[in-house]
Amino acid sequence: MKFMSVIAAILCAGAVCVSAADVKVSGMTAGVKVAKIAQSAKTRTSGGPFVFTKVPDQLKDLQIVTITRGALNKPGAGFSVTIDQPATVYLLVHDRGTPTIPAGWKKTAMKVQWNAGTDTVYEKQVKAGKIEVPVHNGKAGGNYGVPSALVIKPAK
Repeated sequence: MKFMSVIAAILCAGAVCVSAADVKVSGMTAGVKVAKIAQSAKTRTSGGPFVFTKVPDQLKDLQIVTITRGALNKPGAGFSVTIDQPATVYLLVHDRGTPTIPAGWKKTAMKVQWNAGTDTVYEKQVKAGKIEVPVHNGKAGGNYGVPSALVIKPAK
């Protein structure tokens, strides 16, 4: 049994390990990363300083897909991923300006908080295949919102 634990540790080194229940995420745009969403996790953007301070229980420990922040004076980057099974996906949209939300996304009552802002959460039921995360074009003052993030919950 110890041997299997060592093998698992080697296979997970340097990669995001997913359990059998997780959705396989592939076909990612450059700069996109997959992690787990959790309170106190530094996963709001890929490689950024933003730390979650309050995550709704419904989203905790699910996969989160993010991209790097990019320049403050440009819209937050959009990206795409491909998933291998049906899921409920949640779009975390930074509460800055009035970003365009594509048709099909339903606003929820959930909010996510992080050390530099809050996100409104939208949801959508999707089939296996490609998911497009829109550019965050909301702007307040001279800065655009951080790129939106995608949280994935496998369908039951």
